[in-house]
Amino acid sequence: MAAASDVVGLPYKLNPRVDFDITRFEKLIERSPRFVWERSSLCPCADNNTQTQQADATCALCNGTGYFWFGPNGYVVDEDIVGELTQAQKSVQSRNGGAVIRGFMASSQMMQTGRDRLGVWFWGQMRVTVRPENKLGYYDRLINLDESIVFTETLALDGTATSQLRYPAIDVYELRSLTTRYTCGVHFDLVDGDVSWLGGQEPDADTRVAVHYLCHPAWIVINFPHVDRASTTRAKTRTAAGQPSPPPVPQSLPVQADVKLEFEREGD
Repeated sequence: MAAASDVVGLPYKLNPRVDFDITRFEKLIERSPRFVWERSSLCPCADNNTQTQQADATCALCNGTGYFWFGPNGYVVDEDIVGELTQAQKSVQSRNGGAVIRGFMASSQMMQTGRDRLGVWFWGQMRVTVRPENKLGYYDRLINLDESIVFTETLALDGTATSQLRYPAIDVYELRSLTTRYTCGVHFDLVDGDVSWLGGQEPDADTRVAVHYLCHPAWIVINFPHVDRASTTRAKTRTAAGQPSPPPVPQSLPVQADVKLEFEREGD
């Protein structure tokens, strides 16, 4: 005879239950910052090397990372729903056509290392939760439209009138080569987040410049605390002894993922 613990459909009083109120959690998410969500996919060049599965370092689609990012086909930003966007925010969305969603970020973590590399490095990690409909995938990119950070990079210019930065810039604080300091409004302007050189003042090809600028932070999904997230709800009614429990109703729960600043992921 089966033990009582093996019987499906025990009386209600023997089955304590906690229900997840998804509507309250979704309201918290909808009060959270806006993100541009770009899905990630393996690049067709990922099997370039049949022995190591290494991506093609010269690939124009993924730039040698093995992944590329894309947005929903035909997605159009509806500002009546997502709110008004600045030109810089529109530039972020239009670069890969990502969708604008909202996400709740918490559990900030930081690790400092000062001896295993030259200089002092910081790694930033957060945990983000989005609506159940937004099925985040590994290496997806989330760009926070309602926050900004300072970023610096070096560029080898190609002599053209437009220089694209790694991230669309909100403002440029410093742009200079080894010999020349360039000023916004005098030597260049910002157009759709890129540096647009004025009146033929673009530096010669192969000139290296350092750029210090303000941009929206980009996060990369690196881990899922819960690979899939679902629950079941039951009607809050008592069942007679020996009668089966009410059938469960499947319910998808908000998606939670660990994210890391894109330029601080492993390998950079």
